[in-house]
Order: sequence, then structure tokens, then C-alpha cells
Amino acid sequence: MANDKSGDIEDEFTGADFGDSRRAQRVLQLANSMPNKPDVRFPVAMPPSELEAAYRFFGSSAVSSDAIIAPHVRQTLKRVTSQDVTLVAHDSSVISFKTEAGRDGLVGEAGLK
Repeated sequence: MANDKSGDIEDEFTGADFGDSRRAQRVLQLANSMPNKPDVRFPVAMPPSELEAAYRFFGSSAVSSDAIIAPHVRQTLKRVTSQDVTLVAHDSSVISFKTEAGRDGLVGEAGLK
């Protein structure tokens, strides 16, 4: 699972608290499995045994989106506060693919392409 970004990824999850060190290890494994395939879903990005472990991790009552993102927020704040200026790029665009005539190559709301 090692990749050239694994140190950076590990830094982003330092201090993750899920009530069990095994869960902290699992979030690192999950994060390290995605950089090489950021455009695919978990079932495509990982083998069945890892996928089952991922589903158990996300299904745990000790795991929340806040708990997952908290260490990244802390690391981001450290980086921001060490700089004189921080630029935040933000896109507030809203895109709607709903049209009466439809568009070639796009699938409606009920399906995915």
C-alpha cells in the first residue's frame, strides 16, 4: 500500500481518535489506498477483503465524519497559521443537467453513467 504520498497522508491523520488504535490504523490504510485511484469508488479501488474491512470501519458507531476529518482540520490550521497570507480558492458554481430535451451522453437522475 505504500506510495510516495504515504508520509503526507499519515501526517493528515495523526491524532485520529476512534477509541481504538486499530481503527486509527484502518483510516490510514483506507487513506493510503485511494491516492492512486482517487476517481473510483471503494469497491473498485480495493480488493474484497479490504473492502469488507472498510465497510466495518465506516459502520462502527465510533467512526463519524467529524472524527475522520478532525485531524486533517488540525493539520490545515497548523499550516494556515504559520503563513502570512493564505489563499482559499472557492467555486460557488451551480450546475444543473435538467433540461426538457435532455443531453446526449448524460443519464437522468435515476441512473449514473
